[in-house]
Amino acid sequence: CPDRILSRAESAVFVERGEHGAIADPPYAPPATPTFGDVPPSYWGYGWIESLWADGFTAGCLLTPFSYCPERQHTRAEGSVFFLRIEYGAAYTPPPGTGIFTDVLPGDWFYDWAEAAYNGGLLPACLTDPLAYCPNSPLDRAWAAYMMVRAKGIPVP
Repeated sequence: CPDRILSRAESAVFVERGEHGAIADPPYAPPATPTFGDVPPSYWGYGWIESLWADGFTAGCLLTPFSYCPERQHTRAEGSVFFLRIEYGAAYTPPPGTGIFTDVLPGDWFYDWAEAAYNGGLLPACLTDPLAYCPNSPLDRAWAAYMMVRAKGIPVP
């Protein structure tokens, strides 16, 4: 289902498997107390989301209340962060953006991330004239796979 849009919960599984290999279960034992207020231990993706947090790949979606938004669609901007961190490590901070996109403004939280993902070849622009990133557009499984292959440096035949 390459055209299916990933939820943020599904992305947690995808990213953790990309980081740790073809594992059947989350890489870490989930904590007894949830990190995110909207992801209880009974939620199917609890262990995966908690592992994503433990690996430093996510800061959630809201600070107050601290939330992950597991059922929300994963966006291109969020994918930029996840896959740049897979490529360069969880502590990676992108270089300052220069304003190359018409739809990414200096005050946007993803400003630097979008340019770094584009400049690094992780995700192409969605429009070329004018150059646009479509940061809030949903990320489908095909583009997530493309980003993973690029981030991991997997050769393509």
